[in-house]
Amino acid sequence: KTHKRPLVTVVRPAAKFWDAEDYHQKFRLQQHPWLCELLSVKDNGQLLKESFVSARLNGYVIGCGGVEQFEKEWATLGLDQKAANYVRRLVTKYEGQGLVC
Repeated sequence: KTHKRPLVTVVRPAAKFWDAEDYHQKFRLQQHPWLCELLSVKDNGQLLKESFVSARLNGYVIGCGGVEQFEKEWATLGLDQKAANYVRRLVTKYEGQGLVC
């Protein structure tokens, strides 16, 4: 569609930002408490929020990223074989189902 006037988006600096409460952080990962315990992020909202591994696993447990990517990455995430097998089953089960984090 064409417009007579140019479309202009004004980009402004963000105002003050408030983090969501801890129970919202990495919500999908928190549905797997033993995995959070393994990562030492259970009951540690700051670490849960800031952890790269938590972010990756939050996606993987709902199938985001896919099995192929998980296979390339799981060892670098510091997972043991038991945790990797658990997450692998979840990635396989939910891959492509459109769940969101």
